[in-house]
Amino acid sequence: MAPLLLHKAKPLFHNLKINQKVRIYSDYLQESNPPKTSAYFIEKLS
Repeated sequence: MAPLLLHKAKPLFHNLKINQKVRIYSDYLQESNPPKTSAYFIEKLS
């Protein structure tokens, strides 16, 4: 499991409370010539 870089995903955490249960979907693509691509989606469970 790769670590989630919070500085990139900071706007996604704006409406969350401390200790709130969430599910985080992430995708990290790296190709030889184009730059790295990261995608995050956060689902609130409670």
